[in-house]
Amino acid sequence: MKRILLSVVALLAACISLGQGEVYDSIRPEANIVIKRHSMGADLVEITVLSKEYPAESLRAKIASLGKYLSVEPRGVAVNSVVLDPTSKVGAFLKASFAVDGLIRSTEPRLNLRPILQAFGTGSDPLKKLSVQFAGVVESRDTFSRFLPDDGTVRIEAIATRTPPGIDYHVDVVTDDPEKIILPGLRADSHKVREATKISSGPPLGAIVGFGVGGLGLGLLVYSLALRKRVPTGR
Repeated sequence: MKRILLSVVALLAACISLGQGEVYDSIRPEANIVIKRHSMGADLVEITVLSKEYPAESLRAKIASLGKYLSVEPRGVAVNSVVLDPTSKVGAFLKASFAVDGLIRSTEPRLNLRPILQAFGTGSDPLKKLSVQFAGVVESRDTFSRFLPDDGTVRIEAIATRTPPGIDYHVDVVTDDPEKIILPGLRADSHKVREATKISSGPPLGAIVGFGVGGLGLGLLVYSLALRKRVPTGR
């Protein structure tokens, strides 16, 4: 465990000075959601809630709500509390994993972000500030990186990583109405968009983000702490 912690601290020290967009850096995630497409076609999802007080039953309800928005039932749902140091209970957080269909798609919107925000960012016990990471995904010309609608329902900014490839969206769900969450590629022309820009590349943070499902708890926790220490920079 000491070796792991020392390795993570070293990686953290190397990346603290790396700044991203102003919106991205201003959003401190309450939960990290990592999505990876399995070779058999299902989307594997792992969630880390960075508060030990968040109820496990609420997280289960959020996962079930995601299934309703996707019109498909999540499979193999597991929710567990994780404590990095059982003696002091430091680093306690809640983790969940499951498989579902419809989050990484072959048609637009290719990255189906909306049902995630509807399920987790609204309703009872909402998680308003999220990091949603699409592992193994390469940005395309239709992938947006910053979205700030005039109605102020959401604030979104993303970075792309190269090694390993992936896209990390930081989202602030301001609205409490799931139907008001309208993203680019989904009736985006129905309301004025202040900014919906093409994604830009960020530094290779894969070692800290822990892209890929499995063994993400420590990496995601430290990743969240790193975000809180970065200094926002311009593009």
